[in-house]
Amino acid sequence: MSRLNVSSRIFALTAVAMLSLAAPAFAADNATATASANIITPIAVTSDQNLVFGNLLAGSGGTVTVSPLDARSKSGGVTLLSGTSPKAAHFHVAADTTGGATYAVAYTKTDLSGPGPALALSAITPDVTPTSGDADIKVGATITIASGQAAGTYSGSVTATATYN
Repeated sequence: MSRLNVSSRIFALTAVAMLSLAAPAFAADNATATASANIITPIAVTSDQNLVFGNLLAGSGGTVTVSPLDARSKSGGVTLLSGTSPKAAHFHVAADTTGGATYAVAYTKTDLSGPGPALALSAITPDVTPTSGDADIKVGATITIASGQAAGTYSGSVTATATYN
């Protein structure tokens, strides 16, 4: 046998052996699933009316309350004066409730500071407790005035914070 024939036969046998060891070809199949997400709009809180207790005479001290309906009342020796109308704070919550999203609103406060001792701000009272959708909230509160409290303007704050659950 010639070298060429031997080489050709070895090559042919090697090719056949390799093909016989190769995995058999099977038909392939697949499927695709779509992935999706819905990002909702961040919750937003705005204020369009400040909490106003109006003009007061400290006298022997006491408390002054402004209700969510803008009604003002007092206890103790404080005198309620005219000139500035009492007002509840107004907050607006804009919430995306797609997919049943709910939220809660919490209130924090800063006592009123001024020329004399701070006026303690307490009893923060909203007119509604929304949990979904857009909402308008009116918030009243109470301040405590000391006997002989120094005259002047006192300022503090009420903050409404809305958080998705």
